[in-house]
Amino acid sequence: MQDSRLMDKLSTAVVRRILKFLDDQSRVDKEKYDKFYRNFAYYLKEGMLEDQHAGGKHKEHIMKLLRFESTSAGPRELVSFDDYMAQMKPNQQNIYYFCASDRQTALASPYMEQFAKKKRAVLLLLEEIDEFVAMNAGTYKGKKLVAIDSSEDDFEPLLEGDEADKAGDDAPKIAALTEEQQRALENYVRGVLGKKVNAVKFSTRLVNSPAVVTGFLSAPLRKMMKGMMAAGGDPTGLGGLPDIPATLELNPSHEVVSALCVLKDSKPDVAQLVLEQLYDNACIAAGIMDDPRTMLDRLTNILSVTAKSAMGVGAENVSAGSEEHVRIKVGAEHVMKNGSN
Repeated sequence: MQDSRLMDKLSTAVVRRILKFLDDQSRVDKEKYDKFYRNFAYYLKEGMLEDQHAGGKHKEHIMKLLRFESTSAGPRELVSFDDYMAQMKPNQQNIYYFCASDRQTALASPYMEQFAKKKRAVLLLLEEIDEFVAMNAGTYKGKKLVAIDSSEDDFEPLLEGDEADKAGDDAPKIAALTEEQQRALENYVRGVLGKKVNAVKFSTRLVNSPAVVTGFLSAPLRKMMKGMMAAGGDPTGLGGLPDIPATLELNPSHEVVSALCVLKDSKPDVAQLVLEQLYDNACIAAGIMDDPRTMLDRLTNILSVTAKSAMGVGAENVSAGSEEHVRIKVGAEHVMKNGSN
C-alpha cells in the first residue's frame, strides 16, 4: 500500500515536471513548440482525456499546452487558451469554440455570424478528438468552454464593445414577424416537421441565415455511437441509433422566413417544400445529415417551381416521368454529385 502511494506521488511529480518543461519551451521558442505540437498534438489531447477519467490531476497543466486556430488569428496560426483569454472582452466569462472539418467551413457557418458581427473570438477545433477534449475539460481557469452551435441560452448577454459593433450595422433589414405571426408559423412548422424537432424558437443569433438547429448530437458523437453499436452487435451501426429531435431556431427578420409565413396560407405545397429544405439546410450546416442525396426529389420540385416562376408559368409541380422532370432531376443529381466531391 505504501509502495503504491509512493509510486503515485513519483508519477505525479514526473508528469508535472515534463508538462512544466514543455510549457517553458513554448514560451522560449514559440515556432519550435508549434512544430512539436503539430506532430504530437493528438497524444497531448489523448493524455488530457485519460487524465480526466483518472481524476483530472493534470488538467490545467495539459490545457496550457494545447493549441488551436482562432478567428482572431491567421490561417494555420496556433493560439493557446491563455492567448485567447488575453483577447477576451471585459467581463467575458466564456471561451467560445466551434468544431468543424476545416477553417473555411467554420468561418462560413451560420453559427459564426453573430460572433463575427460582435467581433468575439472563437477557437476553431478542427480535429474530431477536439470536441471530446472540450466537452471533458468544461472549464479553464474559471472560464466556461461554450460551443457556438449550442443553445443561445448558453451565450453571454451584450458585452462591452458589442454595442459599438451593433450600432455600426446600418444594413437595411426586413421587418421582423409579429408575435402573432411567429406563433402561427411555429404551429405550422411543428405540424409539418413533427418529431424531427422538439422545439421551434425565433432567435436573434442569426444575421444572414434563415435558420439553424441546436441541441443535436454532433457528427463525431454520432460516429462514435455508431461504432459502439456496431461493436455491440449492430453490423450496420445504424439500426440502434435513434433520430434525436433538435431545436429549430428561425431568423424572424429573414426574407425566406417571412415568405414562408405567407406561403403557408397562400401556397401550402410550396411552403412545405421550402420548410423541409430549410430544415435540411440547417442540418447540413450542423453536420448532422448523413446522406444529402435524400433531398434530390425535393430539390427537383424546388427547381421546377423556381424555373416555372421565372418563365411566368404557374408553380404547379412538373409531372413525374415527363421529359422536363427527367431533365431537371439529372441536373440536380449532377449538382449534388459535384458538391459532394
